[in-house]
Amino acid sequence: MKEFRLRKIIDILFMSVITALLFLIGRVSVLSYALIPSIMIYYAFIRKKIEYLLFLFLIFILIFSIDELNITIKIIGISLLITMIFAILIRTKLNDNKALIIASIILSIISIILYFKFFMNEINIEEQMSVNIENFTYEMTINNELVDFTKEDIIRILKMAIPSVLILLSFLFSLFTLKISKNAISTKLNGYKDFRKLEDIYLHKNTFIYFILILITIFLVLNEIDYHADLFGINAILIIYYALVLNGFSFYLYWSKHSKTNFIRMMFLILILVYLTDITIVFLLMGIFDLFYDYRKRSIE
Repeated sequence: MKEFRLRKIIDILFMSVITALLFLIGRVSVLSYALIPSIMIYYAFIRKKIEYLLFLFLIFILIFSIDELNITIKIIGISLLITMIFAILIRTKLNDNKALIIASIILSIISIILYFKFFMNEINIEEQMSVNIENFTYEMTINNELVDFTKEDIIRILKMAIPSVLILLSFLFSLFTLKISKNAISTKLNGYKDFRKLEDIYLHKNTFIYFILILITIFLVLNEIDYHADLFGINAILIIYYALVLNGFSFYLYWSKHSKTNFIRMMFLILILVYLTDITIVFLLMGIFDLFYDYRKRSIE
C-alpha cells in the first residue's frame, strides 16, 4: 500500500515537473504549449480531486519560483480555462465532429478578442518581415502585378488577415488536443473511445455550401452598415482557403491509405518533396475535388 502511494506521489511530482518545463520552454518554442492542456486534461480524468489539486499546486510553485506572481497566475488561469473547455467536451461524450467544431469556435473567439484587445497594436509586422515584404513588392512590380499596392498596403492586409490565422491555429490546436487527450484517456478509462482518424475528418458538400452562404450573408450585412466589411472579406476568403487545403490533406491521407497502387503514393511523395512550397495548391485542388466528388462515399459503395 505504501509502495503504491509512493509511486503515485512520484508520478504526480514527475508530471508536475514536465508540465512546468513545458511552460518555460514555451517562451522559446510555442509548440510546447500545445502539449500542456493534453497533460492537464488527462490528469483531470485519471486522478482524484485531491491528487489533481496537488498536481496543480506543484506546477504553480515550480513556475512561481522562476516567474512573477501575476504572470504565474495568468499562465495557470489560461491553462485551466482551456483544460476545462476540453474536459467538458470530452466528458459529455459529444461526437468528435461536434466537439472539434465547438472547441475551435470557442478558442477562435477567445484568441481573436485577446488579439484585438491586447496585441493588435503591439505586433510590428514591418520589423519582423520587412525584407520579405520589400522583395515581394519588387518582384511583383516587375511583373506588373502589384502596381497599385505599396509596402504599407501589404502590411495593413497582413495585419487584417491575422484573425483567420488565429482561427486556423485554434482548429489545429483543438484537433491536436482532442486527439491526444481522448486517445490517452481511452487507454485508462472504460466508456471513452479514441478520437477518429484524421483521414475521416472532412468537409461535406452541403455543410460547405451553407458555410459559404452564411459568410456571404454576414459580408453583405457588414457592407450595408459599413462596418469592417473589408476585414471580414479578407479573413472569410482565407478561412475558405484553409478549409479546402485541410480537406485536401485529409483526402490525401484517406486516398494513400486505401489506394492499392504504391507507385501513385510514391510519385505523390516525390511531388511533395520537390515542390514543397507549392504543395498547398495541390491540397487545395484535391480538397475541391473531394468536396464535390465525395471520393470516400463512392469508394465505400
